[in-house]
Amino acid sequence: MSDAVEEGICLFNAQKFFECHEVLEAEWLLERGADKTILHGLIQIAAAFYHQQRSNLRGARSLLQKGIKKLEPWRASWRGIDLLSLKRQLLPWQEFLNGAESERRLGSPPNPPLPRIERATYPK
Repeated sequence: MSDAVEEGICLFNAQKFFECHEVLEAEWLLERGADKTILHGLIQIAAAFYHQQRSNLRGARSLLQKGIKKLEPWRASWRGIDLLSLKRQLLPWQEFLNGAESERRLGSPPNPPLPRIERATYPK
């Protein structure tokens, strides 16, 4: 795993989503193929949570959908990142953000726990 991806994971897990986006974007510009697609998905997910922190539900919803879609083809892990765990953690957020507009009228439901990027404990 590159130093930039490692730094991006640390920033994501520290809930510094804008900074994570910036660090991973620099690495994304250097990549090609599947690596570029996966990094783009992670960048979009980080950006989604940045928008969520700023109460931009539309931006959060849109970017989360795009990021999840980019990670869909990969089942387990990538460069030591547990993609399966991340995708599982994103499902409650997807449901929450899809229902957030109508729920705001009735009172704000509690947010799901913020996701964390974990290390894979199984092979690729």
